[in-house]
Amino acid sequence: MKKITVILVLLVFISIFNLNSGKIFATEEYVIDENQSIDEDFIVEGDVEIKGGAVVSFSDCRVEFSGTFTIKDGSKVLFENCRIEGSEYSYFNIDNAQLTLDNCIIKNVDIDLGLNSNVLIKDSDCSDNYIYFGRESGAKIVIENSNINLLYMYISDITIEDLSQGFISKCNLKNNNFDLTILDSTIEHVDLYCWGGDVKIKNVNCYGIIVNISDEKEGNIEIINSKIEGMNTVPLVGTININKIKQGFNAEAEVYSENGNFHLKIIESEISGWILQTTLDPTVNVKGSIITSLIPGGNSIINFVQSETPNEILNSLECIDDAINPTIRGSVLINDNVEIDLSGAIEYQEDFTLTRYYPVFIKYKNKSLENISVKILENGEEIWSDYTDTEGYVEPVIVFTADNLNSEFKIKLEYDGLSYSNDISLKTSTPLIFDEQVLVPEFEQVKDNKILIYGSSVVIVFIIALILLYYLKKKKL
Repeated sequence: MKKITVILVLLVFISIFNLNSGKIFATEEYVIDENQSIDEDFIVEGDVEIKGGAVVSFSDCRVEFSGTFTIKDGSKVLFENCRIEGSEYSYFNIDNAQLTLDNCIIKNVDIDLGLNSNVLIKDSDCSDNYIYFGRESGAKIVIENSNINLLYMYISDITIEDLSQGFISKCNLKNNNFDLTILDSTIEHVDLYCWGGDVKIKNVNCYGIIVNISDEKEGNIEIINSKIEGMNTVPLVGTININKIKQGFNAEAEVYSENGNFHLKIIESEISGWILQTTLDPTVNVKGSIITSLIPGGNSIINFVQSETPNEILNSLECIDDAINPTIRGSVLINDNVEIDLSGAIEYQEDFTLTRYYPVFIKYKNKSLENISVKILENGEEIWSDYTDTEGYVEPVIVFTADNLNSEFKIKLEYDGLSYSNDISLKTSTPLIFDEQVLVPEFEQVKDNKILIYGSSVVIVFIIALILLYYLKKKKL
């Protein structure tokens, strides 16, 4: 019996040995700090770190890791004829080091170029990967005869001209932070992240542009005769004015800070989708603009200024994890199909609120109606009230929280015991204009800038009077 047990143990050991023979296998972080040549499968269930100036080559093998593959300290890593595969969040992190991919297939592994990083991608398929660069200075990247899913460039003080997604025979882009060369390669998507400085984007076809906007940092950005699938403008601090940006063709639009430090101009360019996303605490004045998605965040104030071309929100209004107490004011049309999603902010901010003001005008035959009582009801209970001024104007407010998102809100007008009410919600378009089209028959006449209210009883009395008059005349006859 003992002999059988020993034999079984030996067989298991031999099986495990054979299973892992011809490969390097680790279930935790794997560190290399000296020169090595690896030509067998390299599988690590965790992070990999190459450091200490080590020169490491992988050839004709399969490389798998589930974490971050860091190359630093002047180290050099070469992959030749390899298949490299990571998990959902795996990436190469290159910092003061060099990475070469020669005739490789890379899956689920992004590439992030840090300070003084050097990357060569040659005859390789990275059609499943993102490449990030430009945040740190000294990044150099050469892409030759390869396929890349997405290039994500952090840009400042640069001119990018005649660049299109797809096949690129030759291109060189260079500024203080990076030097990019593309030769006979296909770039499926190009993303540009504008940090500031002087940036000119002309005759460019790109996947997306993100523009950080602040009155504290100088920036002068021009987008001319370009096609952008998605643009995200992100006001951070200060007073920011946005004029005539829209989803669709932009003949001329602009964004500028009140103090003059920042200016974005868009000329003869197509924007397929535009996101206005605020964070921190800017005040943003929006005029004549058509927004695909609005994402108010921080303690920002978004003021929609009434203009000849109305402001519009087309697809969604969303608050995410950075939203604390944003505010929306002014005149904006919100499409009926706009999706509202505040779940991200509610999940991350315990005291999250979204404040919405509703400008209201009450008039009759172009005469403003003063001293009309206007109330906001939540589930039938009054939560706000005031009276119209001499211009027939009042501005109700609702503070939306996690507790009242599903409440039923109504706006109620009252005068001399009679009333008119209507539903109101976060996606109600403004301004709310109550005139003879809405208020008749309840509000019938204007006299001395006040309303005389008649109801259906007036009609009944009038009919009775006609009948009496008819009988009186008949009696006389």
